[in-house]
Amino acid sequence: MKSTDLTEKLLDIKREKGWSWKFICEKIGGHSEVLIVGALLGQMKLTKPQAENAAELFDLSATEARMLHEIPMRGDGTTMPPRDPLIYRLYELVMINGPARKALIERSSATASSM
Repeated sequence: MKSTDLTEKLLDIKREKGWSWKFICEKIGGHSEVLIVGALLGQMKLTKPQAENAAELFDLSATEARMLHEIPMRGDGTTMPPRDPLIYRLYELVMINGPARKALIERSSATASSM
């Protein structure tokens, strides 16, 4: 099974059950909803206890639970530039403002190290 297959399976179950992300995050447990949702979308890694909770919630096999605990290939399945309007706007912010932010961070680092 590929990571993208597992993501589709999880999204299908979420739709079928009518679960909200908030409900799923509460059942899996943890401090960061972004991390949990990101992991279920194949972009992050759950802790072993979180992966076990997710496996129980979604009725996953042991192999699928282990996949949620593995370090993923981040960015897999994401077309560039992104096609989703919201994600494209975030991407655009980084592309437009990224070089200026980088220069300012480097300037701050250089200033701090010369003191």
